[in-house]
Amino acid sequence: VLIRPYRQGDELRRVHWRSSARRDELMVRLDDRPDPSGVTLLIDRRDSAHRGHGPASSLEWAVAFTASVAVHLLQRGEAVALVDESGEAVGDVPPGVTGADAVPPRLESLAVLRPSASTGFTAPGPGPGHPEGVLAVLGGTAPQDVTALVSAWPRGGHAVVLDVDTWSAAARSRPASVAAAALRRAGWHATVVTSDMTVQRA
Repeated sequence: VLIRPYRQGDELRRVHWRSSARRDELMVRLDDRPDPSGVTLLIDRRDSAHRGHGPASSLEWAVAFTASVAVHLLQRGEAVALVDESGEAVGDVPPGVTGADAVPPRLESLAVLRPSASTGFTAPGPGPGHPEGVLAVLGGTAPQDVTALVSAWPRGGHAVVLDVDTWSAAARSRPASVAAAALRRAGWHATVVTSDMTVQRA
């Protein structure tokens, strides 16, 4: 078994307890079984889940955040699958194009992303060949959306929940903190984002 010291963010199920006890520090197993690396980036593009218009809308913030994360992961050599709230792939990367070479097609896919008229959140989970890790960038999130997300990824993941009301005072929706708390109870890491928060800070 190949091991290395524990780093913040490592899954506790990967801790190698015997080696940890011997070395008096937490050690984790390296890929001792074929594990797909990378992340599925899920962007909620439902028009009903976002507020504001044009470049100052919550959807535009979600697109900028997703693009930033995609570039970061691709430049590190991670696999990135980009899907929407229905599980449909967003854009296409030519076969065999990976790493930094995949950045331009990913950014182009996000640049032309249009809002969806769908009101449902189906999130069918990782598709064939998609990484099992997930980062969901969510707009206004109802309890049934949280249930669908948790059912699709029962092992948890990371979520950025936009407090869409901070993008527009015209309509009040469910507080983002309620959705974030429900995700945390299900084992997810959740961050609530307001309109004045930068991508870097989030």
